[in-house]
Amino acid sequence: MSKMNKKDQIIKTAIKLFVKQGFENTPTSQISKESKVATGTLFHHFKTKNELISEAYLEAKIELFEEIKKNLDEKDSTKIQMKKMFTNCILWGLKNPEKMKFILQFISSPHISSITRKKIEDNEAYFYNFVKKGIQEKTIKNLPIEYILDNAFNQMTSTVNYLHLTKSKDKKLIEKMVSSMIDFMS
Repeated sequence: MSKMNKKDQIIKTAIKLFVKQGFENTPTSQISKESKVATGTLFHHFKTKNELISEAYLEAKIELFEEIKKNLDEKDSTKIQMKKMFTNCILWGLKNPEKMKFILQFISSPHISSITRKKIEDNEAYFYNFVKKGIQEKTIKNLPIEYILDNAFNQMTSTVNYLHLTKSKDKKLIEKMVSSMIDFMS
C-alpha cells in the first residue's frame, strides 16, 4: 500500500468510527487497527487525533463541494445551475452517507482547526459569489447570503436524511424536493 493509500484508508476508517462512536470514544489505536496500518504510520500522517479529524473533515467537505459544482455550465441560467447543485449534493449524500453524517456531526466541532475552517471558507467562496450574483440578477431572494447558504445546506442535508430514513430513491420525489428548494431561494 502506498503512503497516499494508507493515508486515505486511515481517513476512511476514522470517519466511519467517528460517526459510529464519536470523537472522544474513538482511540487512535482502534483507527490504526481497523485501517490495517501501524500506529506509527497513523502518527506519521497525522501528528494528533485533532489533526486527523481536521484533515478528514476538510477532505469530506472539499469532496462535497467538488461534487456540487460538477457539470455546471456558466451559460446555464442561475435556476438550472441551482437545480444541478442541489441534485448533485443530494446524490453525493446518498452515495456517501458516512461522510455526510460526519460533516453534520462535526460542522461545529471544536476539534476542527482554525486552519481547516479557513480552507473550507476559501472553498465556500464559489457558493457565496454564486448567491451574490443570483441576488444581483434578481433570481435569488435578496436576503443575507450566509442565511441563504445555511438554509440551502440545511435543506439539502434534510432531504438526504429523509431519503436515507425512508430508503427512497424515487427520482420524481427528488426532483420535487429540488424544485421546492429552488422555490425557497427564488
